[in-house]
Amino acid sequence: MERPELPNKQVTPSKITIQSTDTCDSESVSEQSNCESTTNSLNIIKEDFNQEFLTVSLNICAFNCKNIMTSILAIEEIMKHTDILLIQEHWLFNYQLPVLNDLASQIRGIGKAVDDDNPISPIQKPRGYGGVAILWKDELDSKIEVLKDGSNRIQCIRVKTTSQPILLVSIYLPAKGCRTNPQDYLDCMDQLQEILDKYQDHHICIGGDFNEHLTTSNNSERIRCVRQLISDNQLQSLTYGSTFIHPNGKDSSEIDYFLVKTHSDIRVKKMDKMEGLETNTSDHHPIRCNLSLEIARNRKSSTVTQQSKINWDKVDKEKYREVLSTNLQKANLNQETIEETIDELTSLLTTSSSQCQGKAKKKCTKHRLKVWNDDIKEAVSRSKKSHWEFKKLKESGNLDSAVIEEQKMRNRTFVDL
Repeated sequence: MERPELPNKQVTPSKITIQSTDTCDSESVSEQSNCESTTNSLNIIKEDFNQEFLTVSLNICAFNCKNIMTSILAIEEIMKHTDILLIQEHWLFNYQLPVLNDLASQIRGIGKAVDDDNPISPIQKPRGYGGVAILWKDELDSKIEVLKDGSNRIQCIRVKTTSQPILLVSIYLPAKGCRTNPQDYLDCMDQLQEILDKYQDHHICIGGDFNEHLTTSNNSERIRCVRQLISDNQLQSLTYGSTFIHPNGKDSSEIDYFLVKTHSDIRVKKMDKMEGLETNTSDHHPIRCNLSLEIARNRKSSTVTQQSKINWDKVDKEKYREVLSTNLQKANLNQETIEETIDELTSLLTTSSSQCQGKAKKKCTKHRLKVWNDDIKEAVSRSKKSHWEFKKLKESGNLDSAVIEEQKMRNRTFVDL
């Protein structure tokens, strides 16, 4: 936790005030405007069937909670406005991590603790510190894949979509002070770079406590390292103003950020800072961003073509070799990916075999005539009624020759129709 110089801005606890900024494609966003908090419901997919793409909207929040057990009420309030929450400093040890799934109803989570490499015994538990986690709404569980990359300061998950997945990273970088080795900060940045290289085909969103004021004129080695990461990976840094609160009650510096890898089909639609959260016991403001991206629509064909099985007993093998050789010479198998090359080759083999098999004979089926009409309908009704009366007379023993003859005439009339 950093202790920089204090500006003269006073925080007055009140109802939740969200500082909101709409963003487009700028490199850095720093202007905010106050507005009232509104509940943003989960809008994973908004479909417009006239378009070739689906619009996906995801609300992501980053929060250094400074002990998650004392921040449960704040987290419940935040999750009303958020789909995925990136947590820093949960202060849980390894054996306590299952608590992340029991914080609130319909919320799931995953995290890392400072003692993951050497878990401590519950009877030796000291005061908690450090740790990172990610919480998400239960309805998103089928779309979340937990990743093991990074140290206990980095927690990653992948949000699966129908096209390009989204990599979310919760990060808590070492603070300045005598307890930490200056090299630890650079090691974390190297790990983060390795993760970005590994998942370079993903949408990227990194959020958390960087313990550095990136927009300052300071040019320390730590700040240069973060700026280099942003530049090398074409990340967009989202700035929110002062996010850390000094114990004297004044905002003191901006050390919480989102870093987003922008593409033509993804943008930051909105960003805000949740100030004055009455249930917040931490000295950090939660920050949030809304990602809006487009994914290709999976269109199902309205007509299904049934592929007939090739009868190789009826295929001229010599002709097949000649046709296949000719088609291979004409084919372009230099596709961009192996999958495309395999698809092209499979199509070529199928076409060649079909050319040598000949056309299958079509089955001739006669269409049945629609002969049902009002006369037949009325005759059926009379026949059923007559049969019912005939059965009643037969059961009562009152049958005579005249009744039997009348029943035969009615049946004959129905058959003639």
